[in-house]
Amino acid sequence: MDKDSGMGISSIEKLTSSSEVSNSYAASIGVANLVSFIGWIAVMGGISLTFVLVKESGMALMGIPSAVTVALVGLILVISGQASRAVFDNANYSKHMLHEMRKNKGKE
Repeated sequence: MDKDSGMGISSIEKLTSSSEVSNSYAASIGVANLVSFIGWIAVMGGISLTFVLVKESGMALMGIPSAVTVALVGLILVISGQASRAVFDNANYSKHMLHEMRKNKGKE
């Protein structure tokens, strides 16, 4: 059994650079990235709004809970987008590994 026949680090590197198997999850990854981007915008907007409202006085303080809520919802969107991206990447790499294992099985 040679050094490269198992699923070692060099095999994983070949999988990530291989263009033989296409990325079936490209659209889903794009949506996950968009969700994360929108989440980061909401986080920045909520934090900015919180600082603006803290500088104001009077009734402006009533909006602070809403601004903090916007930031928290943004964080939830970021987490959801990143988790989705991890799932899609994992599925894609699993597909690549299966393709490589089937290809190597034929060489035996």
